[in-house]
Amino acid sequence: MANGAGNRPRGPSTFEAMARKARADHSTATVEILYSLRREPTCKFVAGSGFIVKLANGGCKIMTCDHVIRHCKGAKWRIWVRLPNTPNPPTAIEFLEHKERIGTEVVLLGYFNPLVLRGVLGEKVLIAKEPSAIPGEIVGPRLDLENTRRNWSLPHSCYGIDGCSGSPMIHMKSLSKSADKGKAIGIYDSSLELIQSCIAAKTIKAQLRFWLGMKQERPSLQAMINML
Repeated sequence: MANGAGNRPRGPSTFEAMARKARADHSTATVEILYSLRREPTCKFVAGSGFIVKLANGGCKIMTCDHVIRHCKGAKWRIWVRLPNTPNPPTAIEFLEHKERIGTEVVLLGYFNPLVLRGVLGEKVLIAKEPSAIPGEIVGPRLDLENTRRNWSLPHSCYGIDGCSGSPMIHMKSLSKSADKGKAIGIYDSSLELIQSCIAAKTIKAQLRFWLGMKQERPSLQAMINML
């Protein structure tokens, strides 16, 4: 496989190293989101994935996709967040803006829905204790889906299935030291046939500005997250 930015050949070992590095660095920030009926709290179902974007006052702020929790709204539902089974304390993932060139190395960190895996593998799969890491790269330009400059999507080659929605898309750049490596450039959203997509950081920034009531101010995405 060739890098569109520099035609640098990469083999399976390179992608495997990227995946291991991303999981080692960020598994403590990637969470599984489940839901249940309030009257049956022990019967939980996988809604999707999410990740911690801020730690403060003994709690945390978690980011995910709207469709992951949309059907869980209302008094009869309860949403649960499952942290990875690790002795290490939770961490937060920061966002990186304007680093979305074609060929950018990325890793998807998320939890597969065990019911879907059972259909694929033909065997019983229990709920995962840690997130999976799927490497790939940005394969196309950022797209303005609604021509509103508020809903941007990034096509990529990381393979995700049901349960991965809300997962962070980690910018790896390379395995050498880099200030950019390890930050999120998007949130896994969906797949359309063979095309995988994620919500670009630019979309998240636009939505946060709207939600925070900012009209003239133009802070960075990370600065707005720190305001939450």
